[in-house]
Amino acid sequence: MKKSIIWAVMVMVLAVYAGNFDIIKAGKAEVIKHLNDSKDTTWNTYSRGTEGYIWNPIKRERATFYNVGDFGISYPANIHGVSIYLTAADTNYMFNYKIYDKDGSTVLWQSDAVTSVAGDNDVFLDIPIVLKDDFWVSVVPNAAGYPRVFSGIELGTDPASTHSYLKANDGSWYPFTDGTDYYEMFAYVLLSPYEGT
Repeated sequence: MKKSIIWAVMVMVLAVYAGNFDIIKAGKAEVIKHLNDSKDTTWNTYSRGTEGYIWNPIKRERATFYNVGDFGISYPANIHGVSIYLTAADTNYMFNYKIYDKDGSTVLWQSDAVTSVAGDNDVFLDIPIVLKDDFWVSVVPNAAGYPRVFSGIELGTDPASTHSYLKANDGSWYPFTDGTDYYEMFAYVLLSPYEGT
C-alpha cells in the first residue's frame, strides 16, 4: 500500500512537471526481442532491460542515432532492416520508417506505410544500404501521434545517456526526455559487416 501511494505521488509530480513538455508516460509494459538473426547479421539496440514505459501520443517524429562501432562493427556496414517493439495497445496504426544520414536531414531510405502490430514491427530493406558513417532511424507516427513511443526505464539526468530523440519544428533533433530524466526507445537495426570491395 505504501509503495502504491509513493508511486501515485511520483506520477502526479511527473505529470505536473512534464506538462511543460509534450510527452507523458501512459503506463508500463515488457518487451522481448531476439537480437541475433544469423552469425554475421544481428539486430542491435541501445535499449536495455525488458520493462519500460508506454507514452501518451507524441505527434513528433522520433529517432535513434546509431554508431555501428557501439555494436562491435566497423564502417562500412550494411543495414538490412529496422524495427520497433510495440504493445498490444498500439496495433493497427499506420506509420513510416526513415533512415537519415549522419546530418539528420538527408533521407537515405523511407518505408512504405507500415501497419503496427503487437511485438516486433520488422521491416526489411529490399537492398541493404551500405553505411559509411553514423546514421538515424526514425519512426514517423500518424497525425494523432500513434503508435505511441515505448521506451525503457529512466537512464538518469544526463542527456548524453540517450540515443533517442524527438524532431523539433525547425527540423533539428533534441534528446527524448520528460523534462528531468532521459529515455531510450525500444528501436532496433539489423546490421552486418560490409563484405564488398
